[in-house]
Amino acid sequence: FFFFCVMKVTLLLLAFCFAFAYANLDDYVNTPHHRVHKNCVHHIPSGTHVHRDDIGNYFLRFADGSEKMHPPCEYPPMVHGRAWKAWTQYHNTDGFTFMSANWPAPPAPAVPSNIEILYYWPGTEPDDNSFVIQPVLQYGAGPAGGGQYWAIASWYVGDRAFFSNLVDADVGDMMFGSMTLESNTSINNGTWTILSQNANTGESASIEVDNIVTQTYAYCVLEAYNLFNCGNQYPANTTSEPFTNLVTYVQGQSSTPQWVSMIKNPRICNERTTITSPTEVAIVWDE
Repeated sequence: FFFFCVMKVTLLLLAFCFAFAYANLDDYVNTPHHRVHKNCVHHIPSGTHVHRDDIGNYFLRFADGSEKMHPPCEYPPMVHGRAWKAWTQYHNTDGFTFMSANWPAPPAPAVPSNIEILYYWPGTEPDDNSFVIQPVLQYGAGPAGGGQYWAIASWYVGDRAFFSNLVDADVGDMMFGSMTLESNTSINNGTWTILSQNANTGESASIEVDNIVTQTYAYCVLEAYNLFNCGNQYPANTTSEPFTNLVTYVQGQSSTPQWVSMIKNPRICNERTTITSPTEVAIVWDE
């Protein structure tokens, strides 16, 4: 009886702690990488420098010289990669120092919903999966804004999320995205620049983040929120989104990517990947 009472009290305490920690689940928004509490998602102008100190405070330095500080988010982020459907990954524990890719703005969905968000992105993250740096092509209205059109922005997503202004893209425009460890910084706790560019128009947005631990994963990802109809909500007249001209550097040296295909259920459209070569992969799905 005593054991039963202890277990019951323990479970009640755990339930209380979980509810307290996560507050109202409706207050979490669908950022690329994982869901983050809405109070901890921030637009920053292109060119902003983000410094995260060793206890989790964020110090922002804007292009005009002004500064702002955010403490660690009081609400933990939700499950890592919750809406990842299919992706390729390259794991190298020596640490990446550069990644870049091209990928197009595909056709708009045939019958888009008002709540769907599609994210296509290359990115890197550390072994503990605690945050990601990424240029992200999106369709739909998300935390960065947007709507029923394509646009690209630069993101850092951890316990807090920071995103640049959106750069609009027309169907067929080619995106270029890169993550670059600045040459005068360390591979561990270094400074990274995340660049998002519409290569057709030349318009771009970038943010700079420092105190970044060693990046050991490189990705090409499809992330989809609130998707229920394959033929209507994925891009029309295609079942593939290619990532081409893929380049990775490890410890400052060119490194041939060794991509591995990954999926995560539930998948209603048989989302998966194809690997054509080290420099070209694609996300594919069924209508």
